[in-house]
Amino acid sequence: MWLRLYWKDERLAWNQTAEQINHLQPTHEDVWTPDFVFYNQKKAEPLVMSKIFLYPSGDLTWSVPYQISFFCTFDLRKFPSDEQDCSMELAAWSYHGGLQDINIFTR
Repeated sequence: MWLRLYWKDERLAWNQTAEQINHLQPTHEDVWTPDFVFYNQKKAEPLVMSKIFLYPSGDLTWSVPYQISFFCTFDLRKFPSDEQDCSMELAAWSYHGGLQDINIFTR
C-alpha cells in the first residue's frame, strides 16, 4: 500500500520567483514528518525510505510504500456467502488532534 502524506510548514516557504527553485528534497532528518500509527496493525514497515518533496509554498509531500498486516475480527457464520470488513485505524501517535489533524483520502 502507498501512503501519500501531505502537510504544510510555512516556516519552510520561499519566494519561488526570486530563488527560481521549483522544489527541494530535504532528508528525513531535516524536516518534521507526520507522526502516525495504525492502531490495529499487526506489522507495518516501509519498504523503502522514499524522498520528501518540499515546494515553495511550504507544502510537503511524502509517498511511502508500506507492507502492512492488520488485526481484524471476522464473522464466518454465513460463510461462504459472507462479506467481511477490515478497517484501518490510523491516528496520531504522540500528538493529540489539536496539534496534528489526520485526514484520509482515497482514490
